[in-house]
Amino acid sequence: LIQVLKDSNQDVTMYAAYALGKIKGNRIGLEMMRALKDPYTRRNAAFVLGEIQYRTAVPVLLEMLQTKNEDTYFLGTIADALGKIKDVKAMNGLLHAFDTAKSVMLRRDIIAALGQMRSTRATGRLIKLLEEEKNLWVRYSAVYALGKIKDPKGVDCLERVVLKDTDELVRMAAARNLGEIKDPR
Repeated sequence: LIQVLKDSNQDVTMYAAYALGKIKGNRIGLEMMRALKDPYTRRNAAFVLGEIQYRTAVPVLLEMLQTKNEDTYFLGTIADALGKIKDVKAMNGLLHAFDTAKSVMLRRDIIAALGQMRSTRATGRLIKLLEEEKNLWVRYSAVYALGKIKDPKGVDCLERVVLKDTDELVRMAAARNLGEIKDPR
């Protein structure tokens, strides 16, 4: 399957990466670390590293996330992988990448990764983001991240969003995620 990651058909490589993510194991992690160096296989390799939650990859993935002029889809895949690995050591790197990201899509992917990590350390930052962010898709992602984290500190913020956000999609997401948090207030 590792050799299939270099297949010329992207659908075949995607399914191979998916299958490798199900297999897990240290050998797969090491092979994916090598595959990160190949421009053709690196996106699938990052995906697999997230699926197998290969913690050893965190420093390398964080370094790659800070790379300027990089493909946004690849950086988004790295952010997703870091979120799935759930290593709190990645939190500061993700927040820094968010602060420097110019792409809305990448900013959304980073917020989603923070939600996947389910660390309450991100709650304050997400609350601040919901109070200051102009882009509705970034706010929408922050609402979902707070819902995944389920920190009671996010409840007041989500209640304000339900009542006052300028976009109905964001308000609906906030209402839904308040239900996910299940805070009795």
